Amino acid sequence: MFITAIQNVIKRELFRGSMHRGKYRYVRPIKAKEMQLLREEYLREERVMQLLLNPYLKQEESLGHTAAFDKKEKRLEEIREGRRIAKLKPNTLIEDRLKHLTVKDVWD
Repeated sequence: MFITAIQNVIKRELFRGSMHRGKYRYVRPIKAKEMQLLREEYLREERVMQLLLNPYLKQEESLGHTAAFDKKEKRLEEIREGRRIAKLKPNTLIEDRLKHLTVKDVWD
């Protein structure tokens, strides 16, 4: 009986019902170190956003900086197109199919 009374007192002091849900749930207190880490994270995110908003190159400087990349892409595209065309059958015309029916018209 004494042990049961002690258990009830301890249980009542901690929290009522479920530990993680409801009106009497246990909410962990926020520590100063956690607040400092959160502030540093927000400041770091703000610095990154400022870098993204203010580009390193100006509009005039960024006009031709990808020209070398385009050459390689165009060359690769030409190679791919050549391979695709090589797989296709050659075009055939009706004249090619009926060429054996042509007869020389000799009037003289």
